[in-house]
Amino acid sequence: MHPRSFFSTINREKTKLLQTTVEWHTAFTPFLEKQIIQTHMASFLDLYHDYSERQLGLKAGKTKKAWLADMIKAELDDVKAGNIFLATISIENNVVGFITCLPITQRHNKTSSSQIVHQWQQRQPRNAAQWQESIRQDVYISLLAVKPTRDLCTNEKIQLGFGRQLIESVEAKFTDANALTLDTRLINTPGIAFYQRLGFSTTGERTFGGSNPTYYTGCEKPLMRFV
Repeated sequence: MHPRSFFSTINREKTKLLQTTVEWHTAFTPFLEKQIIQTHMASFLDLYHDYSERQLGLKAGKTKKAWLADMIKAELDDVKAGNIFLATISIENNVVGFITCLPITQRHNKTSSSQIVHQWQQRQPRNAAQWQESIRQDVYISLLAVKPTRDLCTNEKIQLGFGRQLIESVEAKFTDANALTLDTRLINTPGIAFYQRLGFSTTGERTFGGSNPTYYTGCEKPLMRFV
């Protein structure tokens, strides 16, 4: 069984008529919070339904649902405290996806930012202050979740571009960011392919949020804008 919601199945011919709304939130109602939690659970349980708790590297005795509940609670607590930014994508006031992120001072080194360093070597920054400013701030994407959508007739999963819209909304909001970074599980091969299509590259054993590299890889998308 896949997690179901009001939007779990859809006629493929009607997808062209969908009108989405992306909104950034500084506060949210209990109803919106409930929708975000439901989206989070549906997305990740669908993504990892074929994997055991052991394969996910969870602590002994920790179920997937408990792990996910703890994860989203901690994330929303940080949003409420003003430490993390949150955006949702909705159709007719029904949340179908969300993203959380925060600006960070990145730990740049040859492993994670060789492409950026190479670009600056070619451009020859004018002074040390310009160099320091260029590598000062990245945006770390801590969670991205989209409700699973399936064809009404075939039950095949449909990609409607909600994840892409959310990533693009982060780029539009943080126009001065040096790069977008995130961590994703190595077993999440569809997710890694998705990020690569959007211009991210994987960093192997290096992660950005301190995740265990046994289970995770970092992904990075440079956003250098030369003037």
